Amino acid sequence: MVESVRGLGWPVEVKEVVVWRVGDSGSGWIRWVGLGLGVVVASAASGHPGGTPIGKPRAGIYCASCHASTAEADLEGQREKATAELPENKHYKAIRAGIGVYGKLSEADRARLVELLEAVDRSSTITVEAPAEVAAGSIFEVKIGLTGGAGPAVAVGLFDRPHRLFTRPISIVGFEVLGLPRVVGGKLRPSAAAAGTKTSAPAPTSVPYLVDIEGVSSSADDDRWAKMQVVFRLKAPAKAGDYPLVGAYLYGTEKAVNLSRRTDDSRFPPFPLGGETAASGRVKFSSKQVLRVKAAP
Repeated sequence: MVESVRGLGWPVEVKEVVVWRVGDSGSGWIRWVGLGLGVVVASAASGHPGGTPIGKPRAGIYCASCHASTAEADLEGQREKATAELPENKHYKAIRAGIGVYGKLSEADRARLVELLEAVDRSSTITVEAPAEVAAGSIFEVKIGLTGGAGPAVAVGLFDRPHRLFTRPISIVGFEVLGLPRVVGGKLRPSAAAAGTKTSAPAPTSVPYLVDIEGVSSSADDDRWAKMQVVFRLKAPAKAGDYPLVGAYLYGTEKAVNLSRRTDDSRFPPFPLGGETAASGRVKFSSKQVLRVKAAP
């Protein structure tokens, strides 16, 4: 079922809604509430550098509205919007011009900051390793390799296409996620319930396709970049066919640079200089894999 969020024009395709805690992946997430198989309604967008305070359902990458895109193709068909979402226009332009809080930096420091943030973007990568062919209903693994990202938390997930508006979770297109992924080089952020935090949100009814990874540390000043591997166990769709598979990496940039890494706010240490509504977060897609599902013998 596809609906458009009124007033925003964002398409929403919902098969099931599962509430889960999603934390800091750069700038933040919109809060979403779903009603069965109906329309998903969005509240006002705001960033949460200390972690999103409520659960997040099975929504697409479009809810990371503060994040900048790393490729114009991520908003293919959106013309001027696709260009406006690139880091140069959505993030770096304000730094170069000294707009807002960036005006506190000297012109030389602003130029240096952009150079270092560009290094964060170059060094933040995502790759997906998956079998070329599996049998219908079989169980297999998909390995996602990650580098860079400001940390201390990033997010990673599996989707069907590299498009910020139209991508869908792999669970909607026929794959089943089996258990939580294994993580090397970081650790899964626990849900609020698992961490012993009181919450009124219902417990998740299935495993999320998008998870937070904690313990991530990169430094552009020292040319030091985090390296992680996230391994998902999947059950192949029951129907034979060719299925696209894409990884999405949501990460921050400013906290990897001393000039833009704030530690003076005890609520959210560390904190990006641009603040919770800045465009310092990024959405980066992997190249698209095509996985062939063969009919079971």
